[in-house]
Amino acid sequence: MSELEIESPDDPRLIGTYRPFSGLAVLALVLALSAAIAIVNTQLFLLPLAALLVSLVACFRIGSAKNPPVGASLALLAAFLSGLFLCSSLLYARWREAHYFEEAHRYADIWFDLVQDGEIYRPHHLMREFPRRQPSNIDVARYYQNLSDVPNEFDDSRLEIRDYEQLEPEKSIRQYGHRMTCQFDGPHYYQYRVKTEYFTLKYTLRWPAESGRPDWPLLIMLQRKEHKLPWGTQWTLIDVYPTGEPKMFERARRGLGVVD
Repeated sequence: MSELEIESPDDPRLIGTYRPFSGLAVLALVLALSAAIAIVNTQLFLLPLAALLVSLVACFRIGSAKNPPVGASLALLAAFLSGLFLCSSLLYARWREAHYFEEAHRYADIWFDLVQDGEIYRPHHLMREFPRRQPSNIDVARYYQNLSDVPNEFDDSRLEIRDYEQLEPEKSIRQYGHRMTCQFDGPHYYQYRVKTEYFTLKYTLRWPAESGRPDWPLLIMLQRKEHKLPWGTQWTLIDVYPTGEPKMFERARRGLGVVD
């Protein structure tokens, strides 16, 4: 019988040369390709990590099998792609965090400058989150001046503004104005919750020489949150609290922010 003739399916020569396809290598490639989304969504960094582990397992099984299945090149490609996407997502996450810490620093400086200028309404309004914050075309000073003394669950009242006027460190910062300086020491803490990010910054509050007070460590927490249109992304100053003064200077809660 000619060797070119098709033999029966149970021919030993056909059975000895048959190599199955590795389903694990295919799964690794699918996971690696889907892991590309982790570059833009840093919360999915576990996806390229899982793809990398599956592809490494596939490479090990293919290499250690007596009759190695087809798919070694796919497993190696999946390992390369998943490693690339994993490194890219981690680098992007670090860059993104550093970028938004810079944004938080800018908003904190705006708030501090307003308080130094003796403002009350505008710094307080930066602590209002949607939907309590008024649109940018509203005269904030006139809005606050028209408030009543009746507490309202949804709107500000004159009572809340009077309480805010007595809060520290804003009260002392307004008192000393630009003779007081606030040195930015760097990022302190980052936290992510669903569509909401919190950035805590470290500052050092330096009192004027005539006050006789030592430097005051200060933490400023800002919130970055995604809202539906027309607001979009909104930054809110959540809380400002000193960490190195007696209890008489501790920030009261009064419904204005987070306290430990």
